[in-house]
Formats: sequence, C-alpha cells, structure tokens
Amino acid sequence: MALNPEKIRQRFEKAVDLVQKTQAGSVAFENNCEQAFGEFRIATLHSKRAPHLLDEVTLKEDVWDFLLKVSETRPPYHQRVDEVVDILLHSKPWMEAFAKNPHLVQSRSRLPEEIRPAFDNRLQNFVELEDVRQYRFLLEDPSKAGILGKAVEAFNKQYCGTTISISDGTDDKYDCIVLPSDSCDKAEEHLKKGKDVLLLGRLPE
Repeated sequence: MALNPEKIRQRFEKAVDLVQKTQAGSVAFENNCEQAFGEFRIATLHSKRAPHLLDEVTLKEDVWDFLLKVSETRPPYHQRVDEVVDILLHSKPWMEAFAKNPHLVQSRSRLPEEIRPAFDNRLQNFVELEDVRQYRFLLEDPSKAGILGKAVEAFNKQYCGTTISISDGTDDKYDCIVLPSDSCDKAEEHLKKGKDVLLLGRLPE
C-alpha cells in the first residue's frame, strides 16, 4: 500500500536520524544499520510518485556515505542497495551532493558491481572523473575487428569508467574507456571537445 506524503517525509526524517547515530562508531553502526537502511529504502521506494520528497532530504552526503558502508559490509544487501541507488541516481540534488564530495567520488567502488556502470555514466554528468579517459575505435576499419572483440571481452570483466589496455598482437596498443551504448549524448559532448569515445553495450554473461 502506498504511503501518503507525510508518512514518507516522516520515514525519511527517521532514517536520517538513524544514519547519524551510525556515525558514532562500529557498535553504533551495527546497532542502527538495519533499521536505518530499512527506513530509508521504504521511503525511497514510495517517493517515486513524489520525487520532491526525496530531493528535500537533508544530510545527503552522510546518507551516501552510509549507503557505501552498507554495500561494503553487507553483501546480502547488494540487491536492495542497487534498488535504492537506482532511484537516487535519477535525482539531480542527490547526484550533485555525491559529485561535490571528493571522498565519495573516490569511494564509489564500494557500490555493488551491478549498479556501477549506470552510476558512473550518470555521475559523469556532474563531475569529470579523474580516473576516466575517453577513446574511440574506428569500427569501420576491418583491421580493428580483433581489437573490438578483445574490448568486448575486457568490458564484461570491468566496471564502466575503468581504463582498459588491449592490443591486437602487434605493436599497436590501445587504452580505452567503455561507455554504455545508451550514452550517445555524453559521447557527443566529448567528441566535440576533441576526445575519443568507445560505446559498447554490456553483453549477457
């Protein structure tokens, strides 16, 4: 049953209070982690029909840090963390809060692997990721077919946004960054700036 806006707001407030309690130390985190995450997750899911309530939540950076810690210390929670982060990455205020905090940006590898490609792609709209370099393959060149195959293989084993180095067996070596195939707008921005981009879709395992 859907929660009314006031109930959603109250759950967010309770969740933020509990998140602050988790910052008091490892014991406090253990004592409050599950309830804090549960309250925030429920409120976030119900806020999809009232996104302004999510945008209005205070202490966003603290909550992001908490979510990273939950992801890192609670592997069984990964699916539920993915569920929450997938909603947050569509909120401009939440992504801006993440992007302006260097510690969070540098710690994003603590997110579950499954959400990282979409998260990195979205984050690049708010901050230039220092560990990301953009390259483009000339796919119309038949001689690059072997390189493309190796790029696909490497991409399936890497996070989006990770620089991969591949070679066709000759002296030619390419350092490439792979972006999701739905990142055409972002790719166009980089191409106009003289940067190179390779777009590939994540293939089924």
